[in-house]
Amino acid sequence: MLGVDENDELIDPMTLAGAEYGAKQSFTQMIVENLKTSGVQQAHKEDKIEFIALTPWPGDFIRAEGRYLEGNTEKRAAIFIGPEFGTVTRPDLVEAAR
Repeated sequence: MLGVDENDELIDPMTLAGAEYGAKQSFTQMIVENLKTSGVQQAHKEDKIEFIALTPWPGDFIRAEGRYLEGNTEKRAAIFIGPEFGTVTRPDLVEAAR
């Protein structure tokens, strides 16, 4: 839906005071917040990983450090987030694993 003003001119929502377009957070922040809330669902329901902590990581490939419990043992996970638009390639995975 397009808005028009009193002169039948299109209203650009980007020029309105206080108007916001898109999310305030980055793609990576959005994914990390989703992981905090939902965890990671594996193929089997009992294999779901629920993080007890997620800490941002200042890297190009690894974007966060996750901590979760496996039984009574605390485990660490490196969170690799692929590109927002595109696919993860094998070289990306190899570089992230290093």
